[in-house]
Amino acid sequence: GSVTLPRTINGLSRRQEATKKSRKKVADRRTAYWLVDVRDKGCCRACGVQTTAGRSLGDPKRRDHHHLRGRQMKDSETTGNILTLCGKCHDLRHVERTLVITGNADSVCEFSLDGKVWHG
Repeated sequence: GSVTLPRTINGLSRRQEATKKSRKKVADRRTAYWLVDVRDKGCCRACGVQTTAGRSLGDPKRRDHHHLRGRQMKDSETTGNILTLCGKCHDLRHVERTLVITGNADSVCEFSLDGKVWHG
C-alpha cells in the first residue's frame, strides 16, 4: 500500500505549526505588556490611579491590559493597541459597557463616560 505523509507547513506538522504560532503570540503579548507597563508607569490611563499587578479579579486597583482592538485581530499585541486600566475602569468598559475608549495607545486616547469626555 501507499504511505500517506502528514501535511506539513514549513517542515512542521499542522499541530507543531499551531503550537509554534501560539507560543510566539504569548511571547509577543508578554513583551507588549511589559512595554505598556513601562510606558504607562503602572497607572490607569482613564482615571490615573496607580495599579498593582497580580491583584484579585474584584480588586478595583488591579492592573489590567486593555486591547483597543480585540486580541483575536491580527497584530493586536502591539503597544499602540494596549493600554493600562485599573480594575474599576476595565469593568466600566467590559461589564457595564459605559466607558468608551478610542485612539492609539502610543499617543493620546479619548475616553468618554456618561457624557463626559477627556484625553489621556
